Order: sequence, then C-alpha cells, then structure tokens
Amino acid sequence: MKDTALRPRDLEEALILRRETGGILYAGGTDLMVRSARWGTVNADADRPVMFIGHLEELRQVATEPGFLVIGTCATLSSLRGHPDVPVLLKRIIGSMASPAVRNMATMGGNVCNASPAGDTIPYLLAMNGTVLCASTDDQKEIPVNEFISGPGTTILAPDEIVTGFRIPRYQFDYEFHKKVAARRANALTKASIVGLAQKIDDRLVDLRLAFGAVGPKVVRSLDCEQALLDSLSGTNGRYEREEILAAVLRRYARILSPIDDQRSTADYRGTVAIRLARHFLKEVLGLSYQP
Repeated sequence: MKDTALRPRDLEEALILRRETGGILYAGGTDLMVRSARWGTVNADADRPVMFIGHLEELRQVATEPGFLVIGTCATLSSLRGHPDVPVLLKRIIGSMASPAVRNMATMGGNVCNASPAGDTIPYLLAMNGTVLCASTDDQKEIPVNEFISGPGTTILAPDEIVTGFRIPRYQFDYEFHKKVAARRANALTKASIVGLAQKIDDRLVDLRLAFGAVGPKVVRSLDCEQALLDSLSGTNGRYEREEILAAVLRRYARILSPIDDQRSTADYRGTVAIRLARHFLKEVLGLSYQP
C-alpha cells in the first residue's frame, strides 16, 4: 500500500478511510506501542496503514445526556481526571493508572479496546452497565462492555468500525469502592483489582455490583452472585445470618474467578486478594466489622 500513515480531517473522513483501508487506529498509542513494538519501533502490518484519530475533536468530547455521561473514545485520561462532569470514582481509578506523562497521551478508548483483563477502566464501565458506541459509514451501534470485549486482547469491533465513545449511566450509590493491587500505587500494571457499588433504601440493600479485574480472561462480573446476595438478605437482620450469607456468596465468587500465573503475580495470590477485597467491601456494606 502506498500510504503507510493516515490523518483524517474529521470523523466522517476517518470512517471512510477505515472502511477503505482497515487502518490500525492510533490515538494516544500508549497501548498500541507496547503491543506492536519490536526493538523500539512500531511493527505495523505492512498491508495496513496506521490511522491517527487522537486529534479528532468529535472523539475527544465529554458530554452529558439525561441520565448518562458520554465520554469520547479519544478523551485523554488526564482530561477526564480534570473534567467536572466525570464521577469521582472514575477519577480515582484514573489516578491509579500509569504516570502523569502517560495519562496525558493515553485515552479511554485505548484502555478499553486493548481489552486486557487488567484494564483499569473496564471494571468501572462493567459495574456501571456502560456501553461502547461504535460507528461505521453505514451504521451506529451501542454494545454492552462485556459483549464488546470477546477475550483477552480481542473485541468484536468490525474492520470498518471505529469506537466513538462510551455511554455511562449516571447512577448514584451509597457505597463506592475501588482497589488496585500492583507493585506501586501508579505506573504499574494491575495484579488484581475490584470495583464495588452498592445502594440501600431504608437500610435495605437494593443494588449491588462487583467487578473484578485481572482474575480471568475478561473482567469478571456475576449478576447471579449479586442477585443471590440480594435475595438471601431479604428479611434477614441478624449478624450471624449475614455472616453466613456473606461467606456463601464469597465461595460462589471464588468458584467463578480464574486467575493465571504470569510474570506479575501468581494465580493463588490474585484469587486470594480478590476475594479478600470483596469481603472487605461487602462487610462494610452489610455493617459487619472487617477482619482479615
């Protein structure tokens, strides 16, 4: 192919070029460079040009809709951390990622489309029932995050599509929890992570969400486990009963986690830490004192 790099003027031209060339999408490049680098250079496929989209204003915006926040795929992590409409919990998660220099380049879209089970923003999007907005010259789609990511490093994004952004419901929760376990507080890849959300009405738990990162081929969230806890707590007020219910639900979570051994950690460590973090969060939600 004659052209090895493309820089569209706007989203419309980008969609046309994506359809015609299947170009490799490049926004901040902080994930793409790591995945494609060979001896310090980008090893792009010879028959596919790199298409720069990080400069496109249509993809860099943060907008509010009734009941939703829409984040453009090329919004940088630094810009999101400083934006007044971005939820505090997401800002805290972003603050645990990479370094300030990397956050100035890295984008929300890159973190999600990299599709790593250790991707830091993915548990938040999954817990919030966020969706991925995709566009082509012929169509627009809105896909739940758990369906968009098909496996480690893979998505269902079509060769002629571009992720344009993410739509996140603006839910309010009484309890919001995030913990990332890594070698350092920031600028380190995740060994295990968790996002926990809970809502009570008249001291009754009515909504619970847990999403675990880096403990399976994809970020893990179990609607069955969440509903089992909500159902089991119905009409139960005694401390002993709540302790028993909590233990049973944690055993269910332990069975569905499938961490691996790699250079950053061991499967046993990841699984143990994930369940302990879940216990810590749930004990707070259920009004039970936490004991390691």
